Amino acid sequence: MPDPTLGLVGQTIASQFRVDKKLGSGGMGSVYLAEQLGMDRHVVVKVMHPELTAGSPTAVERFKREARAVAQLNHPNIVQVYVFGQTESGQMYIAMEFIEGWTLTEELERGALPQARALLILDQVCSALVEAHGTGMVHRDLKPDNIMV
Repeated sequence: MPDPTLGLVGQTIASQFRVDKKLGSGGMGSVYLAEQLGMDRHVVVKVMHPELTAGSPTAVERFKREARAVAQLNHPNIVQVYVFGQTESGQMYIAMEFIEGWTLTEELERGALPQARALLILDQVCSALVEAHGTGMVHRDLKPDNIMV
């Protein structure tokens, strides 16, 4: 089944985000690298799959709650949410901070981590989770692919 959001590459979302590249896709949506026009910065834009936007009011509300909850967090190991809304075609999106680097998965593919590095990463992840859990938020998708190092 082709990705219904693949066509967003090269398009502009909400008149402010030019989509440059698809970074990945999951159960809720696709993730893109985009340029925030007028701000000269790269952002990550997570766009909800169209079938969820149209067919599941519960999923849309969960997406909005996630955006609002993450936007309230202020922690050095949690990405900053800039804005969320709907695309011109009605899909929900969240625009957030772009982190330069690579995922923990990519780092682990290079080989075992030295103990000090592993403990540093673990400490930072735990610190971010404590912050999120303190607000009642649960990550739901914690995995090496979602941890930037």
